[in-house]
Amino acid sequence: MRILIVGATSAIAHETAKRFAKDGAEFFLVARSPEKLEDTGNDLKVRGAKRIETFLLDVTDFDRHQEMIETAISTLDGLDMVLISHGTLGDQQKCQVSVSETLKEFTTNCTSVISLLTILA
Repeated sequence: MRILIVGATSAIAHETAKRFAKDGAEFFLVARSPEKLEDTGNDLKVRGAKRIETFLLDVTDFDRHQEMIETAISTLDGLDMVLISHGTLGDQQKCQVSVSETLKEFTTNCTSVISLLTILA
């Protein structure tokens, strides 16, 4: 199984990946923190992952979405599954009084997902 995980360092992504690692899955892990990404990859390798590749990306950098997806596909010679699990938990009070804060959260949690899914489709 060849799996692309965007937001690979999130708790839910890591727990999901562990289930596939034990079956020898190949992973292309994407996140913005190099340290957390390395730790996640090392953990999955110990748990049985056949292959770990990583890519640093801030999901609000839309200009790099195409590059990341093309790299994942070429590196793993195709994809069998994609898990999009990135996101932020914004400050509700700030969002209620600040349009810019609301748009920032919307960009991270919604627009970036739409962009990724459009390219993947």
